[in-house]
Amino acid sequence: MRTIFISDTAPSGMKLPNMIIAGLAIMAHLHCNPVNRTDPPPEISNISSLSPVYVAYTSPDRMERPDTVSFSFDYTNSVKGPVKVWITMDSGTSWFSAGSAELDGSGTGSFIWIPKAADTSNISFFGKKEGRIKLLDQNTDAQAVSDTFTLIGTHPVLVTPLTRTSFAEDDTILVAYGQNVDISGFFTVLFKSDGMTDWVTVTTGTEQVLRDLPLRYYQTKFVPGDFLDEVNEKEGDNFADPIRILVADYQQNQGARVFSDFIIVTMQ
Repeated sequence: MRTIFISDTAPSGMKLPNMIIAGLAIMAHLHCNPVNRTDPPPEISNISSLSPVYVAYTSPDRMERPDTVSFSFDYTNSVKGPVKVWITMDSGTSWFSAGSAELDGSGTGSFIWIPKAADTSNISFFGKKEGRIKLLDQNTDAQAVSDTFTLIGTHPVLVTPLTRTSFAEDDTILVAYGQNVDISGFFTVLFKSDGMTDWVTVTTGTEQVLRDLPLRYYQTKFVPGDFLDEVNEKEGDNFADPIRILVADYQQNQGARVFSDFIIVTMQ
């Protein structure tokens, strides 16, 4: 009887075809998955850094709070322009147009936006809002969005609405308001009714509760009964008519005037 030995090594004549097949498979894999493959650059990219804070009025300190937004960006040959510039001040819920950036074919574009020249509906607010800039090529729909920045609005004062519409003469009325010192001076709290010939100035009870320059926040407390004599001198007739409270800047900005709703003061 013969003993047959079975080897797991292919005969020498089969080695070369197998090696060729394996090599072709490796080449095909490398062709489909190149090791050094890089993605093409975005059509619009590299929006330059923005200042942390801008203002929507003529700034008294252009180093800390510039009033002009300027930036550059890169674009590829596929972007033909014009590139529309959009701004949001409400986390992308709505966008408004700031114009278009024309391209000169250099691969780098630039744009300047002056907030104080924008539609007043977009910048007429008190305090700070967070914004972003979006660039959009109308031909390719390519777009890029900037980092966030802060914009301070054009209103010089904000008065918090009163929580009540009726007070007794010995109650304490709290008037809370904020001021932008860039565009306002000293604020005065006053009150009167329609029947009075002049306003009564609240000369006491004011304190600053928060300082976040250029914003300052105050509260003024007053008791109506403490001003009864002045009310009657100005034909107030013992608070017979409802009164309105006024927070006003008469020294620097005549337009900085905010009125409360009418409130009733009842006598004991």
